[in-house]
Amino acid sequence: MPHVFKSRLVVATVVMILLFSILLWRIFSLQIVNGKEYQDNYTFKIVKERTLNSTRGNIYDRNGNLLAYNELAYSITIEDNGTYSSTKAKMQRSMQKLHRS
Repeated sequence: MPHVFKSRLVVATVVMILLFSILLWRIFSLQIVNGKEYQDNYTFKIVKERTLNSTRGNIYDRNGNLLAYNELAYSITIEDNGTYSSTKAKMQRSMQKLHRS
């Protein structure tokens, strides 16, 4: 009986070491080997634009008094993605992008 238990334990240990090795290799491959590619894809997909060109109309209360009206407004959002070497480089790049628009 002890011989059967030892052989099963050895097989289970080998299987666990093999599975752990595969897991470690996969993590290494994802983070070290292909990490830059995944980071670039993430940075590319993080920016999404949506433009709404419709107006909603004025809002009046029950007495006919104007509560809210339409007014054309523009907004600019600049988000730091952390890919600059310094704050100065980040500001220079942001200013270049603003002047191109």
